[in-house]
Amino acid sequence: MRRFLPRLVLFAVFLWCLAQLGREVERYHHSTADPLGHGEVAKWRLGEGRPEALRDFLTPIATGVPANRVVVFASGTGSETQDFFLTYWVAYFLPRHRVIPLSHPRAQQMGQVLAAYNTELEHPRIREAKRSPSGVIYRVMPP
Repeated sequence: MRRFLPRLVLFAVFLWCLAQLGREVERYHHSTADPLGHGEVAKWRLGEGRPEALRDFLTPIATGVPANRVVVFASGTGSETQDFFLTYWVAYFLPRHRVIPLSHPRAQQMGQVLAAYNTELEHPRIREAKRSPSGVIYRVMPP
C-alpha cells in the first residue's frame, strides 16, 4: 500500500494537469471563434489584418477631427476584456485625441465623437457622420 499511494497521487496530479490543459485549449478555441472576428484582442500584433482594419475604421477621426477631442469608443464584442484591449488599440491609433470607453461614467457628458466598432447605437444626441462595413462614427451633439 505504501508504494501504491505515491503512484496514485502522481496519477491524480497528471489527470488534473491534463484537465487544465483541456480547459485552456477550449478557452483559446472559443476566443478565436468570435462571431465578430475579433479573436483574442490581447494577442493582436501591429501590421496584422485585424488591427489594420481597426486603423482603417478610425482614419476619418484621425484625419478629420481636431486634436484633443474626446472620442468615446464602443464595440460589439460583448466582452469587457476584449473591449478593454480594443480601447487601448484605439488610443494607440488616435494619439492626438483623448479616448474613453463607452462604459466610462462621464462618457455621455464628455464625448464629442463616438466610434461604434462592429455595432450601431441609437441615442437622441448622436448623429451619423461616417458609416463603414466595420461600424459607424457619430458626432455627439451638445446636451
